[in-house]
Order: sequence, then structure tokens, then C-alpha cells
Amino acid sequence: MTRAIARHAIARHATALITAAALLGAAAGCAPTSAGAEPQAGPATSAAVDVVDDQGRAVHLDGPAQRAVVIGSFNVDLALALGARDQIVGTDEQTIERLAASKLPESLSVGANGTELNAEAIVAKGADVVLIYRNHGWQELASSLEAFDIPVVVLSTWVFDQWDASIDLAAKVLGRQEEAAKVHAFSDDIATLLERSPQDPAKQAVLFYQDSAGKSTGNEGGKNFAIQAAGVRNLFADVAGNQIDIDPEAVIAGSPDLIAVETTNIYGGTSDADYAAKAAELTSQPGWAQLDAVTSGNTFLYNAWAFDLAGNQITPLFFAKWAYPELYRDVDPLDYVTRWAQEYLGITDFNPADGYVHQLTAG
Repeated sequence: MTRAIARHAIARHATALITAAALLGAAAGCAPTSAGAEPQAGPATSAAVDVVDDQGRAVHLDGPAQRAVVIGSFNVDLALALGARDQIVGTDEQTIERLAASKLPESLSVGANGTELNAEAIVAKGADVVLIYRNHGWQELASSLEAFDIPVVVLSTWVFDQWDASIDLAAKVLGRQEEAAKVHAFSDDIATLLERSPQDPAKQAVLFYQDSAGKSTGNEGGKNFAIQAAGVRNLFADVAGNQIDIDPEAVIAGSPDLIAVETTNIYGGTSDADYAAKAAELTSQPGWAQLDAVTSGNTFLYNAWAFDLAGNQITPLFFAKWAYPELYRDVDPLDYVTRWAQEYLGITDFNPADGYVHQLTAG
């Protein structure tokens, strides 16, 4: 099945927090199995693994990874969906926080986030492999871990139209090819639905997106990719970059058909009071109260926990539903969130009524 969009790669340099002396000390002081629990369910095969990652790098592993350090919430989300929870021996603190519903222990931490990693901790985990986004500091990390025979595989699961390739790459590294078929089936179902959206740019709705930090998405941003996948045009699609500053006058002049504002990213939903406060803040900005997207009720506030799952595959379904309600009358994107949470992540207490989406009242 073909995707309706083409995406651009992003490269953002970051520095891993490491020193060669510390790494040597860590390697000398621990055996490969000294940190973390042994995996309860290993990969399906022990044959050597050769892959090409999303940066075109050939990477060799002696076998499917038994002990993987997986960096980034989208990457960990996929690993969990593939049934590889017990193979994850390390991740970053930001991911542990974002995926709180998956109950990842703090003992897995090997750094604050994807750009602040402690390579000494990775060595101490006895890792077979590190999976990391392309916009994290993978170059420095790969160079530093080379002496310890810990390969780094670049896996950027947040890029919408690389999701199918990402599934196959992660599944091969983790020895989970059989489980991959079920994950593909989920995203194929969504791809079929998204074919309803108009592909002619002249017929597409224009969306203004704002994240929880008050930024928007440029032509290299994951949310831009998701907007395009929905058959919608991003108001700032022509602006270079990933997370970009917002020109308030450009928003007013652009008069978008709909507005989507991320308020937070917390499992358990957002209260009506918090949504009301955010709505008041937005509509008090000069010119906002007169925007068609506001007066017509086409402004949506949302909690990103229900969106930032399954490699950004569910997000376009929300955007498409909001932009073309008549085309998606029989579709509730939260049904797909529920399916992913329960069937793929094993989260049994997810409640779509908790408050993940809030639509401003027209008028």
C-alpha cells in the first residue's frame, strides 16, 4: 500500500555525555549481564543479524538483541508492541515519564533524554545494541561505543512514512519478525481509512498546529508529516525546520480552516478546567476571537498521549476526522488509541472518555 506523502529527513546534532576513561572503567567493572533483569522472553532466532538502518548504515549483530537500550518514546512504544519488553535493559528518563502507563522502571535510565545520554551507563547494562532516533546524538554515541562492540542502529519511528520500514528494522534487530505482522496490520487499517482524504492540495483544508511549548511544525517536523498524511495542508509547511517559532501575524493572515493545539502529554487525560484555561489563553490573543477556525468550532485542544503512539500513525486520523468530518463520520480515532493501548501495549485501564480531546464551542 502506498502512502500519500513524501517526507524529509532531519538532522539535529547533539552531544552524548561520555568520556573514554569512564567507559573503560565501566567495561572493566561489569559483566554483560550485571545490570537489569534477564529477559523473560528472548528473540525468535539466534542467527546473525545484518541490517541497514534509516541512515543507510550497514550494522551487524551476532544475533537478535537479547539486551537492547532503546532511546525515544516512539522507539520504545514499537518495541513494546513487538513484545520485546523483557529485552529492553535501558532507555531515557523522558521516555520513562512519557510512557508512564507502561510502567517502565526508573532503573532503566541511561540518561535524561536522547541528547543527554550516559554512555557509561549503556556499557554497564551489557547492551547488545542501541536503538536511537536520527535527530539524537547517534554519531558521537556510535563512535564511543564502537570499542565496546555495542552497535548503534538509527531507528526513527516518529517519521510517518518510514513506519513500515521501521517496524521491519526493529523486528529484525529484536528477533520479532512474527510479531511484526500484527503491527503492520494496525497501520494498514489506518492507511486504508486515510485514503478518504482529498489528495488535491487545492481541495485540502489548512491546519495551524501549535505544540505544548508554543511552537509550530516546519517542513521537517514529525507533526508536519502527520498533517500531510491526513490529506491536510500545514499552514507553515514552507518554513524550514522541525520545531519552529510562530509568527502571530502569519496565523491571522493565513486564516486556517482548523486549529490543533497540543496542551500536554500525560496519561490519564486532561480536565475540562485545564482545557478551558488554555482556550481562554488562546482566544485572548489579538485577532484570534475572529478567526474562522475559532468562530466555527474548528479549534481542537488535545492531550498528546493519545496521539504520540504507533509511530505517529494515529495522529493523522485525528487531523483528518477534524478536517473532513463528513468523510470520517463512522470513524472514532480514539477507538484506534484504545486498540493500540490494550492489544499492543497491554494497558488495560485506558479510558478514551478521560479527556484527550476538547473542541471549542462555535460562536
